[in-house]
Amino acid sequence: MGTLENAVSTDATDPQEEPLSAYEHGGFHPARVDDLLSSGRYRLKRKLGWGMYSIVWLARDEQMKRYVAIKILSARSTRATPELAILSKVANSSEEHPGRMHVTVMLDSFSHTGPNGTHDCFVFEVLGPTVLQLSGRDTDSCLPLMPIREISRQLFSGLDYLHSVCGVVHTDLKLSNIMAALDDVESTVQDDLRSNPPEELVDAATSNTVVRYKSQPIAASDGLVMKIADFGVANMISDHFMEMVQPAALRAPEVILGAPWNEKVDIWSVGCLIYELANGRALFGPWPTEGFPWEAMHLLDIQALFGPFPIDLVRRGSRSKNYFDMSNGTLLPTNPRIELPSIALDEHLQSVLSHAEERDDIEALCAFLERVLSVLPERRSSAKELAEHSWTNI
Repeated sequence: MGTLENAVSTDATDPQEEPLSAYEHGGFHPARVDDLLSSGRYRLKRKLGWGMYSIVWLARDEQMKRYVAIKILSARSTRATPELAILSKVANSSEEHPGRMHVTVMLDSFSHTGPNGTHDCFVFEVLGPTVLQLSGRDTDSCLPLMPIREISRQLFSGLDYLHSVCGVVHTDLKLSNIMAALDDVESTVQDDLRSNPPEELVDAATSNTVVRYKSQPIAASDGLVMKIADFGVANMISDHFMEMVQPAALRAPEVILGAPWNEKVDIWSVGCLIYELANGRALFGPWPTEGFPWEAMHLLDIQALFGPFPIDLVRRGSRSKNYFDMSNGTLLPTNPRIELPSIALDEHLQSVLSHAEERDDIEALCAFLERVLSVLPERRSSAKELAEHSWTNI
């Protein structure tokens, strides 16, 4: 246990950290600072963060004398996803492709058995802040178009590696899953550990076996390279282990409708993120939940920007009948009080980006996004085409 100076008081239901109930059988492994994993090779130093399926720790690789990040899956998730197979595919594919440097590559993997079951553990390089943190997006801040163009080029290059070389579709692209690489991992991590030692959480409901820690990601960034991270819900393009994918606000039309989907869903997500970085607000959502399904509002929003849905796409969807007149492809009335005025994407961007420094570049951004945010997935450009597009090459 740490000293009082390194303890942070919190309620057991604090939404910022994993609940104690997540440490039941089948759940998270109750790891502690200085625990040794993989026959003593890795020593845990600090909790970096957590998600629904895993907790990520900063660790010292005693064998290679380097810092690493270890993702420890819950025991339940270890049995439920093909993440290890996908990470292995990503790690063992072409090392020559330029997009590989924009994807987190697994360095090692092992299993660890604890009181809550057996957990898959994946070892990665240590990364810095997320684009969400760097952009100040959580405070409705926005970025100038120049850095957005460079981030976009790197993302599409990484996606080209995943799509064309590995046959993998990420399906969970969001600002918190895009992270900055560190030029000097050792010195950056050592400085960060000195400034931010691990902090325990003092729970209202105590446990004799579980010590929870505050999430403390690496705060500093000394690099300009961005990497796509977290393959927890990634799928092979040819073999999906789940069909309802992507964060709700970034979900492609074909997924909402229950139509067949492929790697083009990642392209749609990045298009939404480009808008979000430029405007400081999400392109779609949030939606009210009373009286009608949010999916219907999402479809209305898409139609308001891009016009009526192509009847061919509507007829592909297993859920389309819930939202459309299947005879002509028109959206069914969901709530008579809702009227969304139609506005073309270029007009919308001209209005919301009027504050931008690069006003003359908005037209070029519109033309680029038309290649990315096509409602018909087959009309979206490939990641390779977008990585090589003039808009992403400054």
